[in-house]
Amino acid sequence: MSQICLIPIWLDWSGRTVLVIGLGQVGQRRALLFQRAGATVVGVDPIPQNKGPDWGELIRNGLELRSEPYDESVFDELTQFKMRPDLVLTCASAEVNARVVRDSKSRSHWVVSGTNSSDEPANAHLGAVASGEIVQVAIRSGNVAPALSVALRDQIVENLLPAADRIAAEAARLRPELLGRVEDPDKRRELLALFGSSELLSLESGNPGAGVAQIRKRIRDSLDQSNDLDRKL
Repeated sequence: MSQICLIPIWLDWSGRTVLVIGLGQVGQRRALLFQRAGATVVGVDPIPQNKGPDWGELIRNGLELRSEPYDESVFDELTQFKMRPDLVLTCASAEVNARVVRDSKSRSHWVVSGTNSSDEPANAHLGAVASGEIVQVAIRSGNVAPALSVALRDQIVENLLPAADRIAAEAARLRPELLGRVEDPDKRRELLALFGSSELLSLESGNPGAGVAQIRKRIRDSLDQSNDLDRKL
């Protein structure tokens, strides 16, 4: 199976506009994801499912609802009001999704479709995201098994993410000190690499606190006792 090379990229959605076509459960869930990230969400659906678990939060957060069937004129109207979409999410029927993808791409919009079409392929894809306090991981299963992406996300959240967050927090605390006070570049690289050790991540995952403690010990053992950084360890 040939695959297009896709590159995940983390974007700040504050102040951006996201157009969502189709406000069923999938559309609402995706709309809320971008609302929570700070985007202004415009939803188009003649009969939205207004009893879903996410509906109340969408409305409270300022969903701009257009209770009308999809028409490509929505792009021109939004542009006229300085709300040109930065992303289009189409979560309607396969027929409507194909039209939205075609219309979006003709206007150079990024568009994610809820259905696959070899005739009108989308140019952007939304995978599952595992989010901790610091660490985030994006997962995509090639648009062939969305449930697999969700299963992988849940496994990461349960088994690895808390440990990764604790190590990341320790890195945030010590990295500035290591960069500023360890003069030897090879020694700096060696010490900073401890935060990316799969061995220590596994240790922290199986025994919370043990991996972080081992990072501190290895840094302490590598530094001269007169180094001021030693007092932080």
